[in-house]
Amino acid sequence: GGLSRSLSDLSSVAELLGEVEQGVHGGLADIVKNHTLVGMADDTLALVQHLTRLYLLDTAALSRDLFYQQVLRGFEHFPRITLSPPPRLHELMMMALQVEEARGEWQPVEAEGGSAEQVSELVCALLLDKAPMLSEYLSLDITTQTL
Repeated sequence: GGLSRSLSDLSSVAELLGEVEQGVHGGLADIVKNHTLVGMADDTLALVQHLTRLYLLDTAALSRDLFYQQVLRGFEHFPRITLSPPPRLHELMMMALQVEEARGEWQPVEAEGGSAEQVSELVCALLLDKAPMLSEYLSLDITTQTL
């Protein structure tokens, strides 16, 4: 395939990258590589010309796939970015849960310990527990000061 290999020594990352390479659609890859942008049809659909045909490309789906591939290729080799002040994870989790609830994709079940506050606390505890791995593989530093 045309994807460059990850420098990661992890077999799971190599397997995931292999799956991506096996799933590459030659025709679509050629369209993406050799198209001319005509314009945006709406907020997410791009109208492109390839040879003598016009195509609508879902830019959200293409972006999601591209970023997934970039994460696999760069795994363990991301540059460290420092945000000052660091964002508070609990606040970010609460905002994310509010968005998911507004979209109808998540509903709190407070009787079962699933309030937004409880979910946020659980996720923050999990992230803190996995902090060494997140730092090593993704250059993401999580400390008690960022909770």
